[in-house]
Amino acid sequence: MDIDIEVYGFDAGIGLPPPEDYRDVPYIWGEGFYKMDVPALEKSLEFSKLVIGDVRETAGSFFDKYKPAPVACVLFDLDYYSSTRAALGIFEGDPNNYLPRVHCYFDDLLNEYIGAYGALTDFNKSHDDKKLANIFGLSFGRVPHHWGDNIFVLHDFVHPRYSDRENQESDQIHLNVDQAVGYRD
Repeated sequence: MDIDIEVYGFDAGIGLPPPEDYRDVPYIWGEGFYKMDVPALEKSLEFSKLVIGDVRETAGSFFDKYKPAPVACVLFDLDYYSSTRAALGIFEGDPNNYLPRVHCYFDDLLNEYIGAYGALTDFNKSHDDKKLANIFGLSFGRVPHHWGDNIFVLHDFVHPRYSDRENQESDQIHLNVDQAVGYRD
């Protein structure tokens, strides 16, 4: 398959911002956690690009500034409710910026009221035509059990390509009645 992949990493570069309220789970994470050495990380990257800054700003300007291919997958590891909610803004605006179904991984899902899970729950409540939904059955041997619960798909039901078939080849099994075994009329 002749596919090019673009990888972008979003980070403030200075660690977590101050928590906005209880939904940011300040009893677990706090301001300044996860600081990084931006120049050292940039030197180690071969093809990934860093998007440095507050995600409230970088998610909104990302498509205009970087002109990426349509987004197919997003790994959310922002810890806070407020940061995750802001990052979900990547799914606002022009639907040509992302595929009709985008696979998403959310780290540190606590419950539907706080943290990343609270943000995706509120995203679903505020959108009639876009929903983040689990893929049932992933935890049954296909991926490590704990990861299956963290994988969601953004469904943009009004995306212009939502109903396009993913597999253009037919996967139907054609049965020849003369070869069928067991059932006769």
